[in-house]
Amino acid sequence: MDKTAMDILLFTLPALLGTFSGAALCVVFTRRVKLLWVLFAALYLAADTLILIFSPRLEHGQWNWSSKICSLLFALVVFFLFRLSRVEVGLVLPKDQLSWRWTLICIVGAVAFDGVLNYIFRTHQAPGLETIVYQATMPGLSEELTYRGISFALIQRAFSGAHGWWAKAAPALIPSLVFGLIHTYSPKNGFSYHEWSGFLFSLTLGLWFAWTRLRSGSLLGPIVAHNAANTAGCLIRGLR
Repeated sequence: MDKTAMDILLFTLPALLGTFSGAALCVVFTRRVKLLWVLFAALYLAADTLILIFSPRLEHGQWNWSSKICSLLFALVVFFLFRLSRVEVGLVLPKDQLSWRWTLICIVGAVAFDGVLNYIFRTHQAPGLETIVYQATMPGLSEELTYRGISFALIQRAFSGAHGWWAKAAPALIPSLVFGLIHTYSPKNGFSYHEWSGFLFSLTLGLWFAWTRLRSGSLLGPIVAHNAANTAGCLIRGLR
């Protein structure tokens, strides 16, 4: 197997394993699942990973903006291909006053959690303007649309015939598991499966965003919370 084929295998493995193992866990309790939609979700997440990693750099800056833009465009293609609705994906405002409260709690909680950890492990390197603008926009838009939007909707369809808590939680749990696994990747070092701290950190935030998505029915909270947490984290890391 050549290096390119090996890279593709390694890069897609977290998405495939995370999706199928998470679905298998949920099936134990629900006893019912539409496997074709699980397959669609797994392939979508695997393809998105390849897009993020292998998309060409179209700029000379520190961050690969083009990869996030390609991810957003790919999400729109899948949205129309599977005829997903805006409600399924969460492209609506929070549904009631309680949902707005959960949205605010999500934002404050994510910033506090990310801020505290980044303060403890700060690197004393002040972020540049490009880093601040990037963290304040792209991660929340592309990653939340992928993990709490499109894949959430596909998994929701997979468990649409099941009943009970696990069926309702599956769309939040499975993409969040993949979200955590994907964040063991480093652009310089590739995937480091021993980086459990990064996995647990991302899994915790992913579940927090997913919980808000479930309670509010909207991606607004997760997107704003994700971008706010990332921005606060990079600013705090630069403190001396």
